[in-house]
Amino acid sequence: MSVHRRFAAIGLALLFLMTTSVGHALADETDTAERLTNTEPKTIQSRQTLRDPEIRVESRKLGLRRQVEMLQWERDGDGFVKVWRDAPVVSGDVQHSNPPMPKLQNAVWLASDANIDGQQVDPGVLMALGQWIRVRPGFSRVPFRWSRRFQPDGDGLSDSDNPLNPQVGDVRMFWSELFVPTLERQVILADGKWQLPGTVQLDEATVRALNRQLQDAQQRRSLRDLLSRMWTLAAFGLLTLLIVARVVLIRRARHNKARD
Repeated sequence: MSVHRRFAAIGLALLFLMTTSVGHALADETDTAERLTNTEPKTIQSRQTLRDPEIRVESRKLGLRRQVEMLQWERDGDGFVKVWRDAPVVSGDVQHSNPPMPKLQNAVWLASDANIDGQQVDPGVLMALGQWIRVRPGFSRVPFRWSRRFQPDGDGLSDSDNPLNPQVGDVRMFWSELFVPTLERQVILADGKWQLPGTVQLDEATVRALNRQLQDAQQRRSLRDLLSRMWTLAAFGLLTLLIVARVVLIRRARHNKARD
């Protein structure tokens, strides 16, 4: 290896070590600030299987909700109409009185192991930021005492003799799963878990400290990006010098050979 190429290789290696070491140090400090202030998108994870213990419906999402409705009489002006309600309706008329609600009631199950990067997520975050989407679960594990009364009806179960013509007192059930979108700046890490900012009591000094961390993280990220670009340009420049030196050496060798 020629002297020029040896020095170029050493310079290239030193530049690489300097930029990568500084970049890693800045990245570690930036990541710490970002974990506290949630400046980067965060995804809530869970490995728990949620179950409806009565109907034995299961879900691997962050939440499972059972909604139970009964067809009831409800006053509408001077008359009465049939409506599906998940709570008792007092019609105020003996001839249009409603039967008692079923024993099965609305229920919600949330993933107890919901976390972001291993840190627990407060249940209030799931309920406040999540979206319930109705699903049609599998009903193959419904216990006999319920399957003999309820049959599949659309996305849920119903005990209507004729689902197309339900009667007052008929009951239907639906299930929904909880989906939480990727979070950006909606939560903060406090007391060892991710919470909504409005539920965390932060004094003025803590707020100022978090704001400083956020500003420092953004400045470090800009510096890290600048170093990365400098490294790329330097590597390209050194590579260009190597190529030029090689071409010069080849031409000089050919010239010397031609003179001989």
